[in-house]
Amino acid sequence: MSVELSRYWADVLEVDLPGFADPETPVEVRQAGGLLEATWLQRGQERVERFVISSDGDFRWDGPDGSHLSYRGFLTSAQMADLGYVAKSVTRRFPREPNYIATEAAADDQQANGGSGVASDALIASQITASLSAGGSATQLLFVKGPAGAGKTTLLKELTARTAEAYQEGKSNYLFFYVSAQGRALSNLRDAFSGELDDLRANFTRDAVPALARRGVLIPIIDGFDELLGAAGYGDAFGSLREFLLELNGLGVIVVSARSSFYEVEFVGKGSDDTAQTLYQLAPITLMPWSEADFRNYLAKVHGGSGVVDYSSAIARLPNRDRELLGKPFFASQFPAYVDAQSTSWDAGPASLLDYLIESYIDRESRKIVDRDSRPLVPVAGHRTLFEEVADQMWRSENRHINTDDLRTVAEMVGEEADLSGDAVRQFATKVTSYAGFKTTTGGTGREFAFEHEVYFDYFLAQSLRRQLEMDRLSGSFLDRGVLPDEVLDIAVDGTNAFAVIHATSRLAGDGPLFENRRRNPGAAVSAAFRVVDEVADADIAGVDFINTDFGAARLARVAFTRCHFHGTRLERSVLRECRVDTQTVAEAILLSNNTTMDVAGLVPGANLFSIVILEKDSRREVYSPREMHAILLRLGAPLPNLEAGEPEYKGESHAMLELLHKLALRYRRANVICEQDDTLSNVVKDRSYSSLRKLLVDGGIVREETRDTSGSRKSFLRPTIAFQELMKYEKESDLPRTPIGDFWRVLRRRQ
Repeated sequence: MSVELSRYWADVLEVDLPGFADPETPVEVRQAGGLLEATWLQRGQERVERFVISSDGDFRWDGPDGSHLSYRGFLTSAQMADLGYVAKSVTRRFPREPNYIATEAAADDQQANGGSGVASDALIASQITASLSAGGSATQLLFVKGPAGAGKTTLLKELTARTAEAYQEGKSNYLFFYVSAQGRALSNLRDAFSGELDDLRANFTRDAVPALARRGVLIPIIDGFDELLGAAGYGDAFGSLREFLLELNGLGVIVVSARSSFYEVEFVGKGSDDTAQTLYQLAPITLMPWSEADFRNYLAKVHGGSGVVDYSSAIARLPNRDRELLGKPFFASQFPAYVDAQSTSWDAGPASLLDYLIESYIDRESRKIVDRDSRPLVPVAGHRTLFEEVADQMWRSENRHINTDDLRTVAEMVGEEADLSGDAVRQFATKVTSYAGFKTTTGGTGREFAFEHEVYFDYFLAQSLRRQLEMDRLSGSFLDRGVLPDEVLDIAVDGTNAFAVIHATSRLAGDGPLFENRRRNPGAAVSAAFRVVDEVADADIAGVDFINTDFGAARLARVAFTRCHFHGTRLERSVLRECRVDTQTVAEAILLSNNTTMDVAGLVPGANLFSIVILEKDSRREVYSPREMHAILLRLGAPLPNLEAGEPEYKGESHAMLELLHKLALRYRRANVICEQDDTLSNVVKDRSYSSLRKLLVDGGIVREETRDTSGSRKSFLRPTIAFQELMKYEKESDLPRTPIGDFWRVLRRRQ
């Protein structure tokens, strides 16, 4: 029996068991060859457990009945976490959705290369299985993305419930641990764990969650993580996650959901510094819209599988935008009621699906608050104002909940503005807390209220934003509060106020650091304005960040961008003519296609343009080389001089090494460190040119070697010391700098 293996498992026990021990009490672990004995206090009782390392390296618990269970079995047993009981609690807390239809999803790398979607629940399950079987090379962060109403919460709760059922039937060896981050200030993620464990009446505390997650028997789900991005920026949100990642020490799986597609890029770009000492690998998964077949399957379930109503004519009457909404499960679920309500007035033209949804929401609630004679206390318009004011207050307080006192204060204000009597105002303020339009929770300030769905919050916040624009009262403090969702801007910005948006947000934009809300929210609003007007001409945009925004089919003429930052900006359908940028404007990872017109003066590859993404049919290719970017921009109409000859040539092994380098660069986009024993890297590591490339990377100081114990064996890791984007930009440059990067490329190109 190796001393190293014994020491490894002793270390594991010393780290895992304190999560189950009584607070401030020690855990003692004694070794004797292949035998280990651990002693600790648990609920005031001393526990002594023995473990055995077999000759083949297997680590087992010497159970009370003489049976030898796996270490995972020990942690999940009734004497420890008792996950069997937790599974039953989860089943009660998260009932199955009777009309559930699995949305399709695609891992981002598959989607970028034209891969078709698969059932989202199957994709997540396969990703988890692959990660847990990989032996813990790095913590896997499954990042589930999709817009509001795409079905993220329904999917994750369904997975949680289904897996709990499978666990009870012996068909799953792990449980999901669902935690909603929506509306919660998770400066301490453990606080959220505590609340959920209390609701489940679990037999363990939050301190045991890291141990269970490290062993892959408990997989935390943090739903709605993007709700945490307030004025404080990313510090609180990422700081909490960073601490948890550090505790996982490169093991286990976490599932995180967010509705914003930009979030993954920002997590990599902004969050990587916060997670520099962790071992993690990001696996973004994008939920796709429901297909027509999905929608019809849902309708069949609603109608019991028989006698399905033919909605074809109703769908045909919908405007295109509403048809797109039917691809989102939340809106599709409202469609049968929408058709019933509109069927008597089709000749006059149906209301928009979103308008119907909101009007029904308001009307339903207004009927519930009545006076002693059963008459509505407040007109429908007053209830609309109430919802708008609540959304505005939530936004300004950087929370998605409002407490009882604040809700009553808003109701009093609305009642006074409606000229209600003093008694009516008091009744309204009292009865408003029974609104079914709000879901209730118990928070740090007592009873708290939130909108039934994020779609409602988006809509009413958008109305507040529109009103501020109309009155020219948009303030910088409003833009500071958080990252404005695209769904809010799509509602708030239209052809009637687009130019006012450009003027107001440009006036309020700041000159702070990248990703600051005062810069990025104006960029998102200006992008929304670009998308809804035929052309924007002779405009000056200053101090704005276009962070993963979409210009759509924008037509810009003679637009000047000063001190702006383009990061992941989608321009593949845009036409920019006679535009210009100043020397302080920076662009990176902008998305272009052969349909883009880039007649933009001042954009110089390698100077203020650092990378582009070329979209070609169903694939995407990232370009870092200034020479190649120059050629692409020239082809798309940029006022650049023709390139001189002199592109470097790769031959023999240098060409093969370059191909491997591209594969490594792709991996480092998703992870801050790679494990050479990872099965998913085998096609790289087993290549005959890998050893040469590896030596060149290590000798050149591009990556550094690390080793660590994982499951009792030593594994080797390579951590980059520089951004691979910086390395790859010299791929096609003949004039190399006298730096380690330049030396790396000189040596690589000489390999024959």
